[in-house]
This record gives sequence, C-alpha cells and structure tokens, in this order.
Amino acid sequence: MAAIPLAKTPLAALKKLVLDDLIQVKSSHVTEALAYALGFRTYAALQASMTGSEEDRPFVLLDTDRFLDRIRSFGYELRATLNKPLISTLRRTDALLA
Repeated sequence: MAAIPLAKTPLAALKKLVLDDLIQVKSSHVTEALAYALGFRTYAALQASMTGSEEDRPFVLLDTDRFLDRIRSFGYELRATLNKPLISTLRRTDALLA
C-alpha cells in the first residue's frame, strides 16, 4: 500500500497517472475509486476531510484492491494483464511527492 498525503496536488497527480493507464474509465469514476481506495465512502467525504493547512494533513494508505473493486462496481471489466501496470502506477508515490 502506498501512503498518500491528503492534499490537492498529490491527489491530482495520482489521478492523472491512473487516467493515463485507464483511458476507458471516466474521470469521475477514477476520482470516486481513489477516494474509496483511501478509505472514504465517496469523494465528497474525502473533500470534507481536507481541511486546514495542507502541511498538517495526514497521509493515508491507498488500498489497490479497494480501488479495483470500486472501478469494477461501476461496470468496468479490467483484464488481469492491465492490473499489474495499474497497481505499479498506484504504488509510485515518488512522483507525487516531488
């Protein structure tokens, strides 16, 4: 599991990386799946938790299994061959924190 800071810039960078790998998935579905993978029920709940200074916000663990489950719940069928590069993308946090 990757640790992600609850801040707009890292979350936007992660979303872009995922969208580059999952071009067939709607942007809003990726947003919801990322929120779910970070332990929130919805993106709205994630947004509500992002209060105060970005420097003071916690890091949360991104659960790739929850991400894939949520994407599948939207009706997408992800091939097993796609999951490995996607999981690799979700675990790349160096690019998010630079």
